[in-house]
Amino acid sequence: MAKNFGRKTGPALFAALTFALTAGLVPATQATAKTKIHYQKMTAVTFTVLKKNATVYSSAFLTHKKGNMKSFGNKVTGYNTARVTKNGKTALYYQFKVGKKGGWIWHGYLKKGSQSIKKPVTQPVTKQGQSVKFNEGKVDARFLELINQQRVKAGSKPVKVDQNLFNKVTTIRAHQIVSRFSHYDSHRKFIAEGLAKKKGLSPHISENIAYYPYDGEGTKVADDTFNGYFYHDADSNWGHRDNILDPSMNRVAIASVYHDGYVYNVMNFTSTDGK
Repeated sequence: MAKNFGRKTGPALFAALTFALTAGLVPATQATAKTKIHYQKMTAVTFTVLKKNATVYSSAFLTHKKGNMKSFGNKVTGYNTARVTKNGKTALYYQFKVGKKGGWIWHGYLKKGSQSIKKPVTQPVTKQGQSVKFNEGKVDARFLELINQQRVKAGSKPVKVDQNLFNKVTTIRAHQIVSRFSHYDSHRKFIAEGLAKKKGLSPHISENIAYYPYDGEGTKVADDTFNGYFYHDADSNWGHRDNILDPSMNRVAIASVYHDGYVYNVMNFTSTDGK
């Protein structure tokens, strides 16, 4: 979703997650001339529906729409994953069910349970028997590279890192979304804007937030998350992409934290013009 704050900018929501895979099961692959699907079974997990009007498909080929999530309630059970590659772009979809009915949905519209804050960054990640620490600097640098690549292609000037915004707003927001994944507080106030005002910064600010599973590869988690922001955002009216490309913004702060198998990312864009 995206909301305007005085100009064509504002917070946009993107949630990305995955299921715990069942060990020992062999993934399957289907392909057509334009679509390739890589399936993987998983243990059954209950998820909360984040977007009621999200499109539900009858299969992972995404050719037939069954309707939206309004008819499935607030909780669904996921039991299959599919990495779907169409026209060179890959996205993750989940198969879910409620009773005897179900379908396939883009992973960003489901959230696994509630989570509490733990110390980020220094928490080790186990990968193939080895302990790997999460490197926030590497992940955030890759996000900046991807942002500016797309801005240049679109004719917008590259953004520069705003360290003040990072210290006073964005790094705080990254820790906050671990336990409350939202742009808004309980009074429906835009949190980033409130923090900026409190710290004496420009309230002309936009925000993207996301979380994505982390397997120890910092560049990959940044690439996959950005792919969701930029290429799979139609249901949010391309709000994330608009924030990334907004020519009125010339500064950015990016913060990413690791928690319990996921990387939580926040991008805040602002302008030195203060408009």
